[in-house]
Amino acid sequence: EEGAGKKGYFQASLASLIASVCLQLMWVWVQNKDAGWRKILQESFSILIGFKPAIDAYRVATGVEQEKGQMTNPLQEMGIMKCVEIFAEAIPGVIIQLMAIASSTEEVRFSAWLSVAVSVFTVGLNSGTISYDWDTDPKKREENPEFYGYVPEESIKRIIVFASMVSLTSGVLVIRSMTLVVLGLIEKRLAFAYVGADISFYLLTKLLRRDLWHWTPAGGNFEVVSSLLFRICIKVITDFTSNVHFRGPQENGGVQWLFCLLLTMASLPQAIKVYEVLDGDDGVKHMLSRQIYEGKRGEQEVVSLAWRSFWTFTSLNLISLCAFFFTIERKYLGTFYSLQTGKEQTQEYFKKADNDEKRSKVLIRSKRHWVGIEDDIKIWVELNWHKWEKENPAWLKAHKRSAIPVDWIPEKDDRERESARRSNTRSWGLL
Repeated sequence: EEGAGKKGYFQASLASLIASVCLQLMWVWVQNKDAGWRKILQESFSILIGFKPAIDAYRVATGVEQEKGQMTNPLQEMGIMKCVEIFAEAIPGVIIQLMAIASSTEEVRFSAWLSVAVSVFTVGLNSGTISYDWDTDPKKREENPEFYGYVPEESIKRIIVFASMVSLTSGVLVIRSMTLVVLGLIEKRLAFAYVGADISFYLLTKLLRRDLWHWTPAGGNFEVVSSLLFRICIKVITDFTSNVHFRGPQENGGVQWLFCLLLTMASLPQAIKVYEVLDGDDGVKHMLSRQIYEGKRGEQEVVSLAWRSFWTFTSLNLISLCAFFFTIERKYLGTFYSLQTGKEQTQEYFKKADNDEKRSKVLIRSKRHWVGIEDDIKIWVELNWHKWEKENPAWLKAHKRSAIPVDWIPEKDDRERESARRSNTRSWGLL
């Protein structure tokens, strides 16, 4: 029994690792499919040997520009790769370790608790770094000052904000993971049903609000798949980490972020109550996990562990939230309960922009976000194309230029020239 349990945990850990690598490789293809197979193979190799995080960090630190044929810039790519690791590897790892502890027949060693603590802190550190890096990036603050800038300029306040984000993620992660552990000990199907119902409700909400399309410009019908994958990944990460960056309209939105946090905090006590009710019903005990009722960890120990986790980390979360909200810049509080959708933000940003460089951000958003202002974007391109051709502004990079429909270019000669240029780019990308 014990050997079978350990084998099951090993298989689950291996499956999460394989899933993480596969998702990273898939992202590399999406990111570089127009940059050529050589680039795809180079990036894939860095994933397989474990160097990808270091390479991404180096590119961001040295200010490497987005290359021709790539879908996102280095900062975005680094954030996405970190999210994949958190979603497919780090979160499952914490759940597996807590499940092993809760169902163990032996005295839990200090090393097991230390392993959980390190895993939880690592996720908290990665999540906090994502939010901190994006908010303090000077370019992001210049492009979208209404959303980026909640981290204050003073050093001590920056430390408090970062530490509170790390501790909040750590607390939320333990509470959410323990919820699934308790439900899983009752019946694994309950845990899957809970997660499935939560994600389904989230996707339905996005669909009804016409906010299902993700901002990444994957292009064509593939955006159906990419949007669903991004929405599910970001939803799960937010549930387990309350990552502050994902309050943005392009991801969850402020209200949805707040709802995820409250639902996570409230779910563990309810799961414990369900556990206790079923534990007291002799008619359903035979349906419960054999890990509890065949001599493994006693039900009272599981309940005690769950309640200790809840009260300890709920207290930590409340302290973290107070420290965070009392320290950040006050004008950004509204972003934590905003109802704005990603499409609405894209269109508002284009309409309110006071120069072409800011307006050009619409070109690196999904064309599904253009619906409703497509004519405005077309007129903007028609009125300014000749000026751009003459001045060759620094912001008009190859990836933005290629997003402009050729038939929007006003002159026939210009259209033919641009078509030839893009044809050469695609030919280069096949090499």
